[in-house]
Amino acid sequence: MQRTKIKLVAELKQHTPLIHFQVDQAGATLRATEVKPKLDHFLLNLEGADQYETRLKNAKDNGWLVGQGAHPALDYQLRIVDLSAKEERKDKRKIKLITENDKNSIFSSGKIELSVLCFHEGLLDLIWQHLEAFFVLHNFGTRQNKGWGCFYLVETTKERFTKLLTQTKRAFKRWTVAENNWIRQVDVDHRRMKSGVNHSSFAGAVGNQKGYEKSKLRNYFQNHGINWDKAKFKQEILASPRFDFKLRRNRQNPHDIQQGTNFKYVRALLGLAEHYEFQTEGHYMPKYKLKVNGGDIQRFKSPLTFKVFQGDRYTNIYLLVEEIPDAMFEHVFNFKLGTRSMQAGGEADDDNFEDLLTLKTPKKSEIDLIDFVRTCGLPYNYLQ
Repeated sequence: MQRTKIKLVAELKQHTPLIHFQVDQAGATLRATEVKPKLDHFLLNLEGADQYETRLKNAKDNGWLVGQGAHPALDYQLRIVDLSAKEERKDKRKIKLITENDKNSIFSSGKIELSVLCFHEGLLDLIWQHLEAFFVLHNFGTRQNKGWGCFYLVETTKERFTKLLTQTKRAFKRWTVAENNWIRQVDVDHRRMKSGVNHSSFAGAVGNQKGYEKSKLRNYFQNHGINWDKAKFKQEILASPRFDFKLRRNRQNPHDIQQGTNFKYVRALLGLAEHYEFQTEGHYMPKYKLKVNGGDIQRFKSPLTFKVFQGDRYTNIYLLVEEIPDAMFEHVFNFKLGTRSMQAGGEADDDNFEDLLTLKTPKKSEIDLIDFVRTCGLPYNYLQ
């Protein structure tokens, strides 16, 4: 990095592709409008959330705040420019998104310049001191929690990257993988923890495992006397008098539809879904669809973030564990059941959704995410 009294200039190196909504525009790269609010929040929470109000007051007293927005903004200008040629930037890989159409990602192997213009010397000092750690701890763009959109300062070495991550006491390092295998491996490891894995969908990418691997989250809570939401959903769907479509046989695994009580919406703690779908027997038959409504909580990003650092020969994968906000615990969610059918132009929701059930998320005392990752039994151990 270089700096003067009022300006800081840094060069970024992109380590993983960025899924970008302006992929076809010349110069599309990491957006300053995404980076600056995250950097502001990071700087105001350096000593933890309990010191946020103190740091906010200090920023206000120093004249560092600007604007009247809902979230405090620090008074500096941020600019990010990709200086490489367009033909070197565009990644040809198609990305299948669950709720959107296929999109391209972009990857720059050239120089990406970040500049900060700030007329408050103390604030510029703060940015100078913590900019490297900020990029080590954050990803950007769509699917950022799964390792997409990793950018670091060009001078950040693997050793420096590891040190900054491990200082948080909330980072786990995974065994290295071949350069081009990180995307699928991260996807599989995430599924292992949250939803479970049908290994036939990942042939050749995760060894010779076959069959269905149960969710580590499900097992964790079951060991604590709590049944997970997926089993309850299937129970209620099968018991509903409104529909007589049969769930696919491989969706009626007795281990998934166990009887019992104390069901809780456990998957929400690893990221909130908008809906769930369940396949039915027969060709072109409607799917069951459950819409999720959390009232004042409609979005919650996964507290598990995969960090990827590309080496010369191998790719290093880390898992960064963030705290779950208190508002997510013991929160009531409502689920509406309906169907989704093939219609002219493709699939569409049918006009038949009605309330099916409500479930609460677990108590704060019922999960320790650090303990979960450490003990859940991932086959390629993530070690602190």
